[in-house]
Amino acid sequence: MQKRKETHSGDSLSRCRKGNTMIGERSAMKHAGEATLDAIEPVLVRLRGLPGIQERKRGVFYRKSSAFIHFHEDPAGVFADVRCGDGWVRLPVNTADERKILFTSVTGALK
Repeated sequence: MQKRKETHSGDSLSRCRKGNTMIGERSAMKHAGEATLDAIEPVLVRLRGLPGIQERKRGVFYRKSSAFIHFHEDPAGVFADVRCGDGWVRLPVNTADERKILFTSVTGALK
């Protein structure tokens, strides 16, 4: 299993750039299925409109040739994994506030 960087806070991408988010190996979480992707379609639509990323498979966005954002589902909710350096930052996307944090983080990372 690949080691990933993981956090759940709003400024997690900025902290990741500072190298402060290494958590280590974590248990696997199921990639989001079609029903979950249907439920977050407004998030996907908004991501599709951002410059610099491309959706190659539904719910999986790339920046240049590297995976940049994908989604997971879990009994705790839906989460976005966002590329941060060589690792990933995991952000919940279940509420309007969490989605706002996702978009703020992603747009900042794309600059």
